[in-house]
Amino acid sequence: MNASISIAAATYSDARDRQTKNYQCVLKLASVIVHEVWHLKNGASETGAYNAQLAFLMANQGALEQMTDVRRSRSQAVAAERKAVEAARRLSSAQAR
Repeated sequence: MNASISIAAATYSDARDRQTKNYQCVLKLASVIVHEVWHLKNGASETGAYNAQLAFLMANQGALEQMTDVRRSRSQAVAAERKAVEAARRLSSAQAR
């Protein structure tokens, strides 16, 4: 237990130095955790999870490239969700006939 606390403390110390590349790496990982925790608390919606991830990155000086990647992923995930909903509606209406 103490080892994980000291590793977390070292990671936090490294992450506090916003001038290092390490900060952006840690920030990216943390943003993925924010995304997944959003799902655990709120459900399957990708829009909400990606919005939470973007808000976290913006609040913590995330690199523009990271935010662009998250926006692109959000667009792809939302499009896939939309297609799945449409397919389910078609299947449901076909079964009702």
